[in-house]
Amino acid sequence: MTSSREGDGTDQPGEVTEFTENPDSETAESISTLKAACEKTWADVKQTQEQLRQCQQPQSTAHFSEQQPLLAILREKERRLRAEIQVAKESRAHTLPNDTEVVAAALNGELQKKVSQLRETKSLITAQLQELQASIEKEKQFEQQLKAVHDKLQEKCQALEAQEPAEDALEAVAQELETKINAAQKTEQTVMKKMAAFVGKHFPVPEQAQASRSSKELRPRRHQTSQETLPLKDILLELMTKCVESPNDPYMALDERHWPAYVELLLRCNIVLQHPDDDRRIKLVPFHL
Repeated sequence: MTSSREGDGTDQPGEVTEFTENPDSETAESISTLKAACEKTWADVKQTQEQLRQCQQPQSTAHFSEQQPLLAILREKERRLRAEIQVAKESRAHTLPNDTEVVAAALNGELQKKVSQLRETKSLITAQLQELQASIEKEKQFEQQLKAVHDKLQEKCQALEAQEPAEDALEAVAQELETKINAAQKTEQTVMKKMAAFVGKHFPVPEQAQASRSSKELRPRRHQTSQETLPLKDILLELMTKCVESPNDPYMALDERHWPAYVELLLRCNIVLQHPDDDRRIKLVPFHL
């Protein structure tokens, strides 16, 4: 309606063609009220446009500076009136047909459309709610874990605060360590004595002839006596010393003093291991590790 009037520049209001030909008195009154409101609004718009055209005419600089506040006010009025016209167009009341079935069908369709929109909104809100609930559960679990850690640390701090520092604490610790060392030394001496007795009884120093025959391949040009051959307990002691004192290089070099039969016995019993690159070096299997 507004575009047709702006095109021809006339002030005549447009005709309303969306109503029935024979409206009743109430409908006619509504149409008249709507026409009057449209005509009044259109008159205000035309007046505002006329004032705007007058303000846009070339004037002196001083007069234009004086009209700037008025121009801004008129522009705001124009925007407000255009907005009112647009709202009036969008919110214009439509007459419903007299057929009740058509009215019911139209209302039912509109209702179904709104129900569908509400269902989509509900599904979206439900998904968002589930995500929020999952996040809340995770945060609660994390909070419980932090609370448990806090409680443990609090208990430890309270226990440390409750302990009274003893003056002879260092002496008590040193005494305890000394007792343990003495017990370990006594145990070591007992074990070494038992091992020496067992080895001396079951693995005595070989006779001269046995040692000569066994080491014939090792030293073919030199005669070896039983006094030069090391007892098995000395070999074991040397292996244990190397294993404990130099764990980075626990291998022991074999020479003419080590009887090959003893070495072979230790290898067969998986007590010692040979060096992967030198079979003349052996080490004790680290049973303590």
